[in-house]
Amino acid sequence: MTFHLNLLIAGAFLTFGSRAIGASPVDAKDPDPGETAWHVFADKCAECHHPSSAEKKTKFRYVLDLRRVADNAHLVVPFEPEKSRLWRLVRDGEMPPDDARYGPLSPGQKQAIHDWIACGAPAPLGQAAAHPAPALPVDDVAPSFPVHALHWLGKFHVLVIHFPIALFAAAALAELWAMLRRSTRPGAVVRYCVALAAGGAVVAAVLGWSRVSFGGYHAGAAALNLHRWLGTLVGALAVVVVVASERDARANIRTFRFQAMLFACATLVAATAHFGGILVQGADYFSW
Repeated sequence: MTFHLNLLIAGAFLTFGSRAIGASPVDAKDPDPGETAWHVFADKCAECHHPSSAEKKTKFRYVLDLRRVADNAHLVVPFEPEKSRLWRLVRDGEMPPDDARYGPLSPGQKQAIHDWIACGAPAPLGQAAAHPAPALPVDDVAPSFPVHALHWLGKFHVLVIHFPIALFAAAALAELWAMLRRSTRPGAVVRYCVALAAGGAVVAAVLGWSRVSFGGYHAGAAALNLHRWLGTLVGALAVVVVVASERDARANIRTFRFQAMLFACATLVAATAHFGGILVQGADYFSW
């Protein structure tokens, strides 16, 4: 009797245990994580990242081609979500942006993307190409000329911003050299660089806001918020610095007040440029 009871228990253990051991965690959770992730991308991301999207500001326009997304090492590291920039953008709420038409991802949708990367970022079993492209919203009214013009002008922000970066750095170095030489007279080079840098900083700040408001980088990113507000602060401080520079030039004396403001402005410019670089190259750009 005892023998038969033990045999029955052993048989049950082997039967159910083998099923539990043989079952894949991913399969038990989602038989096709690629299919699930594809639908999340189609519902929430194709608005901007699709070949037929009206958004022209992004080079990432193949979000529904999961094989191509998975092959992009800059975005996805298969089996390692925490090392994947795509997951970090989703996890931190930077994508989709705050102004996305279809709203943010739900916790379940975020988890679907995480699980898709964690199981190797596979393509849907039914092939992504077999899926019809999602219907994308089309604006009935074309943007007005002023809006279109501001959008276009905002693109010059990237060009103009390099002038205050270089000029404030040059002015700070020249002023530091004068301090080491114990000079008490304002330098013509410093005055010239500060004047040009201040003008460039104000123009760059205005163009930066236009870039954000009329089709530039998404305003939901934390790096963008730091970049644009620091840039605004630099534009305001640059005006104060150039006024102080002109006062010192007319009095023909170098003041500590001007020097402190110049070095502070140069430091803020460097910080602003750093966050601007993150927007373009990603937070892991300097990873060793």
